Amino acid sequence: MPRTIPNLILLSAVAGSLAAASPASAVTYKVTSVKHSSSSSKSDLPHYQGTSSATWSLAKRTKEAPNRLTVARGGGLIFGSGMVNVRGTFTASASSDTDSCSLSAPTGSQEYPAVAPQPLILAVSKDPQGKTTFAFTGVHATLGNPYFGSGCSTSLTGEPDPDDTNLKRVSSSLFRKKRFTIRFGGASTEGGITYKYSTVFKFAKVR
Repeated sequence: MPRTIPNLILLSAVAGSLAAASPASAVTYKVTSVKHSSSSSKSDLPHYQGTSSATWSLAKRTKEAPNRLTVARGGGLIFGSGMVNVRGTFTASASSDTDSCSLSAPTGSQEYPAVAPQPLILAVSKDPQGKTTFAFTGVHATLGNPYFGSGCSTSLTGEPDPDDTNLKRVSSSLFRKKRFTIRFGGASTEGGITYKYSTVFKFAKVR
């Protein structure tokens, strides 16, 4: 099944949507660059072997996804939201002693829409500990997806949690700069799964 997105993203997006109606001071940033790559692989022959990859990058802005992030401050709070248009491809293949499966899902795929890269939600908020947090939605590599049958499935416990790949604590002072970069990245080998990921966002102040 698709990897779960941290609940904080949705909560932050709702809070950020209030920025325009709030007396708080708001700053808008243009997303100048987004690049993502991730891979997941597992080999347990002859019972199972699988690989998956995801790559996406910034695409031309649209009315629904204007490639902007608006961040507001007020009353000791910081909150914001945005939408970013991306294009890319998700792939997966798996085989076992009972089945064999593969798919390739580029942006806009009608056949595999649940895993095809699509516009991202960006969110800024404070977590329960009061730390400023940046989070985003976005397809990552995974050996699980809703299109493969049980013969092509495996345990996903070795893949990192979305709270690690899609959510990061940052300094609130970051959102006072004219330009800044937020990076996510890591590599692990757990539960027989080798996983790597990298996501880089670059922002420039618009007003």
